[in-house]
Amino acid sequence: MKDELLTVLTVAEARERLAAHLPSELRRGEKLPLLQCLGRRLAAPVIAGENVPGFDRSTVDGYAVRA
Repeated sequence: MKDELLTVLTVAEARERLAAHLPSELRRGEKLPLLQCLGRRLAAPVIAGENVPGFDRSTVDGYAVRA
């Protein structure tokens, strides 16, 4: 038992162990209408096909600066 506590897992191994204990409905993704997604998390990253707007707009986006 003590040796088990000292074993370091990779991130992939830890995810596999965690997934093994989750119910099957949580392991697979599901598609839902946008209005039913409140309080949920994405199963995979969402990447936009293009930047909108297509230029830097710092007056709206802003920048954080730590001096």
